[in-house]
Amino acid sequence: DENHQGHGHGTAAVGLVADAVRAAGGDALHTSCGQGEGSPQQFYEALGFVPTGEVDSHAEVHLALDLTAGAHR
Repeated sequence: DENHQGHGHGTAAVGLVADAVRAAGGDALHTSCGQGEGSPQQFYEALGFVPTGEVDSHAEVHLALDLTAGAHR
């Protein structure tokens, strides 16, 4: 909900997931999102996710976060 954006909840949640995946031996997080107005792509990129170059059949951009480079918060 847009009324709850900008308070750091999403950033904290992604950070906790990244920490858990890293602790379990994972080396990356992957996500996808729609493009255009209202897309969360800029949010993900601000957290360190980078586009993989893949766009799926729903026109969603795929992004990945490298967890081997340390904490991303």
